[in-house]
Amino acid sequence: MKKTILAALAASVLATGAAQAAGFNGLYVGADGAYSTLKSEGMTPELEGSNANFGIQLGYGTTVSG
Repeated sequence: MKKTILAALAASVLATGAAQAAGFNGLYVGADGAYSTLKSEGMTPELEGSNANFGIQLGYGTTVSG
């Protein structure tokens, strides 16, 4: 499971680097999501909970020369 997550992370980083190197001009849309859980043991007070986060990115990439 850990190898799969690391491989997906590495692929996303490499794909992002290639897209940035190409000098992309235009509209882009992105989305992300995450889920986390928390459980502490041996602490006072003990903490427990979970949270889901979602986000959307929208933008326009353009080349600016100076």
